[in-house]
Amino acid sequence: MKEIAVLDGAAAGLRGLLMVAGFVLVLLTLAAAVRIVVGILDLGPRRSIPGVVVSISERRFLDFLPDQLNNALWDRGPNVGWSWSERRKVRHELVIDTGSGTHAWTLRDAKKASGIRAGQQVTLVVSPLVGFVDRLESSS
Repeated sequence: MKEIAVLDGAAAGLRGLLMVAGFVLVLLTLAAAVRIVVGILDLGPRRSIPGVVVSISERRFLDFLPDQLNNALWDRGPNVGWSWSERRKVRHELVIDTGSGTHAWTLRDAKKASGIRAGQQVTLVVSPLVGFVDRLESSS
């Protein structure tokens, strides 16, 4: 009788674990479906946004953290070699004045950001929902 009670307890624990795993799986599936739908809807016509570059800066993953915390996370000293922190993806944050205010976009391609300077007239071609920068045209 004692063995049956132990088995029933273990089965109940396993059943609870499977329910949590199923719930997490459903949440992940829903999140993926939402991302797919937003991506499909974002394939619509692009819009052009002219403006003047206010600033362009290089950004890295989690670089908004305070300096002390950033240094503790990423700095490993000169004798360690290339850690993943030095290989963190670089993106560029482009802030432009559109006449109706300043707006910021993220450029994930370094080629798009090369040669862009503050004060330069540019036209961004961006996606309608997410704001993905498809093209960056400069009017030197």
